[in-house]
Amino acid sequence: MVTRGPPPGGPTSGGGAPPPGPQFGQLLIKVVKGVNLKGGKTMFGAADPYAKVTIGSQSQSTQVISGGGKDPVWNSDMSFDIKTENSMLLEIFSKEDVGEDKFMGKAETRYMMCSVIWGGDFSLLCLSASFSFGRQTFS
Repeated sequence: MVTRGPPPGGPTSGGGAPPPGPQFGQLLIKVVKGVNLKGGKTMFGAADPYAKVTIGSQSQSTQVISGGGKDPVWNSDMSFDIKTENSMLLEIFSKEDVGEDKFMGKAETRYMMCSVIWGGDFSLLCLSASFSFGRQTFS
């Protein structure tokens, strides 16, 4: 697998600044890999997947894994400033040379309940649950 540059719109950030107000903290996320993603192969070859994580108005994307197909490995670290947000959206796309990138799937998870239970210092260790479009692992 060959790593290509980031998707259009900048290296990793794509959203605006978080809303004004006091900052609760910082959420660190590592998007590790996708496993058996649906739509990972087309008649033109393997998909070139990347993951996009959105929390509130902040978005960041992994690098595009050229030929990553169904099992891309990103190992991409992301950091988000948290104020009142309590959920995270993960979307998977395949980078296309012409036209819009191909949507492969999405999942949403809530995380603030974890920080309350574990006192604010927590790790979403292995959110590798199966989604309708495959499995993703991020911590």
